[in-house]
Amino acid sequence: MKSKAAWCVLGVLATGCPDAEMAEASDETTGDDGAMVDPGLPGPGWTWRREITIDPGVLGQGLTDFPLLVRLDNSRIEYDATNAVVPDVRFYDGEIATALDFEVERWNPQGNSYFWVRIPALEDTDAARSFWIYYGNDAPPAAPASTAVWTDSFVGVWHMEEAAAGGVADSTGHGHDGVLDGGGAQLRVADPLGGALQIDASSSVLRVPADPSLFPGQSMTVEGWVNPARVDGTSRRAIVRMRDSFELRSISEDSGDPGTAQGAVWFQTSTERNVTASGPTAEGAWTYFAMTFDQASGDFTLYRDGAVDQTRDPPAEPMVDGGTDVEMGLEAYGLVDEVRVSSVARSAAWMSAQNLSMTDTLLTFGPAVPAPG
Repeated sequence: MKSKAAWCVLGVLATGCPDAEMAEASDETTGDDGAMVDPGLPGPGWTWRREITIDPGVLGQGLTDFPLLVRLDNSRIEYDATNAVVPDVRFYDGEIATALDFEVERWNPQGNSYFWVRIPALEDTDAARSFWIYYGNDAPPAAPASTAVWTDSFVGVWHMEEAAAGGVADSTGHGHDGVLDGGGAQLRVADPLGGALQIDASSSVLRVPADPSLFPGQSMTVEGWVNPARVDGTSRRAIVRMRDSFELRSISEDSGDPGTAQGAVWFQTSTERNVTASGPTAEGAWTYFAMTFDQASGDFTLYRDGAVDQTRDPPAEPMVDGGTDVEMGLEAYGLVDEVRVSSVARSAAWMSAQNLSMTDTLLTFGPAVPAPG
């Protein structure tokens, strides 16, 4: 029996085909020498595929094992050709024709779906860097382990996507799952990244029980998105923290910097040191904050929306391992999402590319074409 894609190519179907350009597209692409080049057959049974091109501005900056957010809607995928319950979607590298690791954060054929895809390297090439999404298959190959997206440098990754009555899984597979503590918190509140943690009370928090492996060491990145419902007062609002070790705040607790984001690190003899943002945090709007610290290089940087906001020289001594729970959303009074703790200090290029990825401005989707095979 012919697939829906085949009938579209033959002109049999008058409706249900993405567009005429797709129906007339070849199963192959043209190489530099004019010869027809097949980008690789990922197995039989696929209906459609699309080429996804990465903005060349992020290439050649040493970014490896990069988790890329792929957001799908009905303009980027033919949902009617897919499984409504289990996503029959796979990703393949556009250059070496191998399967890419991915994690499904949300599959919603009636709206937006969210996938995290690990790109092994964003190398500097003359050609545009791209990969392929294949979809529509009654018997797709086994999906890779979703934890493979998040390499060992990630201590914990929390998407805030779980059901309201449950906790939040750590996507790394390290087992650092979070539980809601307090009555003024709920999960899966709609937001641009899928689902968010909402905090409506000062005593509410998402808590990850203390574990020695939660301490990132003397090199780290902590990051997260926040949308505060209010920025009044001077009490700190923690996006994520390990008490007496590190804290990323959407609002500073310093009276001299009210309403301003801040990163904090605790040192063995100098106690707390802060790096404070250059301006106030926006109320009622999403902002991506991150803090990097590296003892060896003296890096102590606060990022806002992927760009360096402020830097400061840390003291020449180790950061303290607080040995306490990791808490997210403490006194946040608003929404918190996509919180991560890493055991490396990410580069400025990495932070910029992550912001582009999570704001859906890094990728360009080609037209749907019938899948080969």
